[in-house]
Amino acid sequence: MKLLIAGGGTGGHLFPGMAVAEEFLARDPANQVLFVGTARGIEARAVPAAGYKLELISAAGVRGKGGFSQLKAAAMMLYGYAQSRTVLKEFRPDFVLGVGGYASLPMVLAARGMRVPCFIHEQNAIPGMTNKLLARFATQVFITLEESAKFFPKDKILVTGNPLRRQILDMIARPNPPALSHLEKRESEQGEQEGFGLFRLFVFGGSQGAHAINMAMIAALPHLADLSGRL
Repeated sequence: MKLLIAGGGTGGHLFPGMAVAEEFLARDPANQVLFVGTARGIEARAVPAAGYKLELISAAGVRGKGGFSQLKAAAMMLYGYAQSRTVLKEFRPDFVLGVGGYASLPMVLAARGMRVPCFIHEQNAIPGMTNKLLARFATQVFITLEESAKFFPKDKILVTGNPLRRQILDMIARPNPPALSHLEKRESEQGEQEGFGLFRLFVFGGSQGAHAINMAMIAALPHLADLSGRL
């Protein structure tokens, strides 16, 4: 069987798709996977590095742009649609999976027009404009969180969670994290050794930062008062 995975732009869209590809090939080595993305997205680097085939098409966002930029983006989408049809004719997939991002829009629409079963996966609680639009054309909508169900047709929803690559699953099964607290030594001005037990916390989320996580950390700071001076 052949699976075409379209989309990307950010790791949040791409890596769940790579997890699906990994499992799809593990179930039958004769299966084939093709990724479709844009030259500007993370997929242009990450997909070939992982050993998967990648086709690049033209696609760009329209929302939040001025008149000329909107026309240019629309023209790129039309060209991307034509490119998508060519890719579909050459690869002849059994299924198309859109994982979000600009490239998934022309590809899923082209697949629908050519009567190829197409699916989309939404990773976030609040979906982006692309998946909201594509939901009406998709055979089924896979969602990570039940909170996003209200944005999609009820009869198409299937709660799947967020696919994880085997590398991540192995890390979860056999964790070997570094100690959260460790002793660092530095030389004082008097030449003596002083120990400092440091608690280091790394907060991250979202390709452009995550407001909800930032606000949660601010709210949590009072609970870390006992680590004052060591955090």
